[in-house]
Amino acid sequence: MRSLNRGIEPNCLVQVRNAQLQKLRALGREPNSKEISGYTVVAEDLWKNQHKKCCYCEMKLLLSYNDVEHYRPKATADRRPGCTSTHGYWWVAFTWENLLFSCPGCNRSAKRVRFPLANGTIGSVAEDVAFLGESPLLINPYVTNPNQHISFEKKIYTGTKITRWFARPRNKSILGAYTIDVCDLNRDELLEMRQDHWENCLAEPAENLSEAIRLSDIKLAKTHFATVKRYFSSTMAFSAFSYNVMSAAIPQADFTKVVGLKWPVI
Repeated sequence: MRSLNRGIEPNCLVQVRNAQLQKLRALGREPNSKEISGYTVVAEDLWKNQHKKCCYCEMKLLLSYNDVEHYRPKATADRRPGCTSTHGYWWVAFTWENLLFSCPGCNRSAKRVRFPLANGTIGSVAEDVAFLGESPLLINPYVTNPNQHISFEKKIYTGTKITRWFARPRNKSILGAYTIDVCDLNRDELLEMRQDHWENCLAEPAENLSEAIRLSDIKLAKTHFATVKRYFSSTMAFSAFSYNVMSAAIPQADFTKVVGLKWPVI
């Protein structure tokens, strides 16, 4: 999970929002999920804006069969532990700032209608768009840098050759802990895919860079660093994971001493 930059709102969403909100307001009651539709008109815009990746797990996605996800759930919201009200945020179901593109694993299987708020906060009611009483515990990658709250830790299972990389809250971050839990960022498929990514993409460049630093070979270290750095690109799958494990494997002090550079900030 990494920071994202939101593009300009597509004009088509403005048209959908105006028409759909008029219909929902005319109901005179809270709409149900099936009555809230039309927001998928921006699916392709979000998909491209997120470099064709899930906003939460950073898995590369096809446009089809994946989801336009609502950060604040549209029809029903589970706000525990901080709030027991369960009404949805239907009035921002067509708001550009509330929409993301997500894989079914993170959205349909894990997050669903969960939107945890901190204790002592109040769930906003229609049609509040300031959300001043809320303190969300779920990271919005368009607003908060996930790298400040989530890191990755290697676990080797005793008596086996199985290695897995687990998402962990950085510095005991509460936002990191809730986001990992809500999106199930340690589900089996992601653990396996991170390990595959390490073995097939990162392990050899990491070893080469570490050896060049050990030998104090500046030229070779810079060459290997260029190879490693491309896995940090926002267009690459699991780029936050790549950055975390590489920067943890090679301490900043050693890296700076030999290469004369700092690990980039993502």
